Amino acid sequence: MHFEKHDLNMAHYNWSQETQMYEGSPSRRSFDKSNGAQVLFLINYYASFNERLNQQQLHLLEELLRCELPLEARSEISVFKWMAEQLLHSDKTAPE
Repeated sequence: MHFEKHDLNMAHYNWSQETQMYEGSPSRRSFDKSNGAQVLFLINYYASFNERLNQQQLHLLEELLRCELPLEARSEISVFKWMAEQLLHSDKTAPE
């Protein structure tokens, strides 16, 4: 499933015109959870590894990024690893 701007639940995001910089794989670039394009990039990158995720589960992932992301997760790579740990070792986004 592909998540888009209109799919996001939260409205606090900033939007830059440079969305093409969020392509490919997560990098060591600093992660900003208020950057809507970057949040979409990481959610969609994660979803590309699990085609069974539905929109409700992707909304939960958005909420986890906003509310539970530890301060130590600073780069896109570290945020992606954190996301995988959170979701693989819990039933938070287990398909229903």
